[in-house]
Amino acid sequence: MKSYKPGAAFFLVAASMTLCTLHAQAGEATDRIAVLPQAPATDRAPDLQRILELPQYPVPGDLNSIGRPDAPEELDLAADLHYSLETDPFRRCARKALAGLFGPLEFWQRDGYVHGLAGGVTCTGAAKVTSYGPWEGCGRMTASGSIVHTRGCSANPELPFGTLVWTPYGRRYLNERGGWVKVGYARVYGRLKRVTGNREVANLDYYTLAEWHTLRNAPFAVVKRNGDRTVWWTRKRS
Repeated sequence: MKSYKPGAAFFLVAASMTLCTLHAQAGEATDRIAVLPQAPATDRAPDLQRILELPQYPVPGDLNSIGRPDAPEELDLAADLHYSLETDPFRRCARKALAGLFGPLEFWQRDGYVHGLAGGVTCTGAAKVTSYGPWEGCGRMTASGSIVHTRGCSANPELPFGTLVWTPYGRRYLNERGGWVKVGYARVYGRLKRVTGNREVANLDYYTLAEWHTLRNAPFAVVKRNGDRTVWWTRKRS
């Protein structure tokens, strides 16, 4: 039988007690880990879960949140106001206007949009759109006999007076003619010059109080052939 010295025996007992203590502490740590609180059983982060539970409000531009004017008899607006589905620029603009997105409409503007939608009007080509007005010293009378006003415009002679047209600059009645307002070529300062592009089928010159930028190849629609004369023709004041 192997014998140990008293010092060696004491060392063995101390080492054994240390191992027992470490083992016990490891067990306690394991027990603590086992009872840690677990995350909620959900596949969404807490912030996202809270957001999704909030009340849902209309998205900006949602048709249900738009104040609409009274529906005219000539048009079924209940099935008409989904303007985002329109591919034609005039019809999309008309539906937005009747939905109230551009503010109050004058009676002739509203009538034009209703007439165009009910009659199936679409853009028929591209136009050149310019502006003329007081800054260039234009006169007060137009070729139609009406005074100039911001409901009217000049156009190429193929379009008769009283025609209501639409471009991205809005609706205008034709009540004027201009020497340079032609399709194709016009005599400018005595020389023949091309004034519209190959794709432009109309040349329009809007009367405005300040100069507007020229639009080239702008969408163009003829809304009415025979417009309301009380709107486009205004008598000169005596």
